[in-house]
Amino acid sequence: MLSDLLPVQLEFLKLEVESINTTIGRLDEITKNIKQWTILAWTAAVGGALTDRELRPFIGATAAIPLLFWLVDTWHRRIQRKFIWRNIVISRFLNDGRLAKSVEEGRLVGFALLDPKSRLEQTADYHNFTSWRRVMLFRSLSILYLGMIIISLALGIASWVDNSSRSLYPAGTRHDLLPHSGSTRGSPANSAAAADQKALLPGR
Repeated sequence: MLSDLLPVQLEFLKLEVESINTTIGRLDEITKNIKQWTILAWTAAVGGALTDRELRPFIGATAAIPLLFWLVDTWHRRIQRKFIWRNIVISRFLNDGRLAKSVEEGRLVGFALLDPKSRLEQTADYHNFTSWRRVMLFRSLSILYLGMIIISLALGIASWVDNSSRSLYPAGTRHDLLPHSGSTRGSPANSAAAADQKALLPGR
């Protein structure tokens, strides 16, 4: 009978809400672990490139590490947003009068059960809520990953400038051997030359 259908449907709705909240919490832990692995991998790569002269020219390539993890983290956050959107849909159902109408009808009215990822909800608001661009630019994501990318690129530019200066003025050239202005006075070479000239002077 219809009067017996509503309690069963509401029980399924309760289980769905519990499952959604559990999944949202699990995805929070996953994204937290992704950030930790990103920091660990990026720090190790940058540190290795800084300490090894042969790897230093490739330090800019470490920007790929946070970029890759940024995409992975965004993918998980988009999944989480789909579950969050489902909670929003359920909240609207419970508060916009459809629940009261469902009680009168003895069954759920205007609401589909067992859709935790909102696969049946393909509205413009849903796509905007879960879009790649919007999720990727969340401050909780962009500040961390974009910051590491900028640091890697800055270190790469600094390394390139250093290598360019070394190629223009390699060690051992005349440029490196010339004394700096103001540094000749009192040098051992100049003192010895002055002593020789003084010894050659007559009557001294």
